[in-house]
Amino acid sequence: MRHSNTFGRTTVGEILRESLGVYKGHFGLFVSLAAVIYVPYYMVLSIVRLESSLSVMVGMIVTGIVAQSLVTAMMIWVIVRVSLGREVGFVSALGVLALSLVVRILGTALLVGVGVSVGFLLLIVPGLVLLVWFSLANQVVVVEGAAYFEALRRSMEVVRGSWWRVLYVLLVLMLINLAMVMLCGALFGEAAGAISQILGILFVPLWSIALTLLYLDLRAEKEGFSVASLGEFGMDAEE
Repeated sequence: MRHSNTFGRTTVGEILRESLGVYKGHFGLFVSLAAVIYVPYYMVLSIVRLESSLSVMVGMIVTGIVAQSLVTAMMIWVIVRVSLGREVGFVSALGVLALSLVVRILGTALLVGVGVSVGFLLLIVPGLVLLVWFSLANQVVVVEGAAYFEALRRSMEVVRGSWWRVLYVLLVLMLINLAMVMLCGALFGEAAGAISQILGILFVPLWSIALTLLYLDLRAEKEGFSVASLGEFGMDAEE
């Protein structure tokens, strides 16, 4: 992985290649962190999906947002720690989920979810626009400590001037995910549901890694930001 002072002005291809490198270097940690949240989530999902009421559907969506947000928070912490050359571990990553951070990241994620959902209902394009603008809100919450509407505003500030670049990264990640789902359905038939859940656990880290590296890169490019300025990032979560 690059040293903290080498972020900035990298191509989308380089971001994706480095994301794969980071994932490979800490594969067991990333997958275990995703699994510890998503396995219980999938178990609950398998139980309640038999119901078809509106309240159950809304609950499933909200629970999915919660699961994704918690995993993303831990992933971001790990990636920044790795960028700083610090040691990372499973227990210390779990320790990042202090109540204050959980409240901030969940509140911000729900705002993003509502905004993007309403946008997609308005002829899709507004939803796509907001998805790009708010795509780095989780990184802002974890790294900068902002939350809620301030995190959304800050995400837009970081994305500004690089909207198409961020969209490109998001589209590549979405296409990878779609290809995995379609291939799973074609190869495994009735077992596709269980296999797709496993693939989902494997894919979530790549999404978080790519967006976090992109966030760090955009800040370095626009603001001269260096990860080294974070100092002992997350030392309160050390094992």
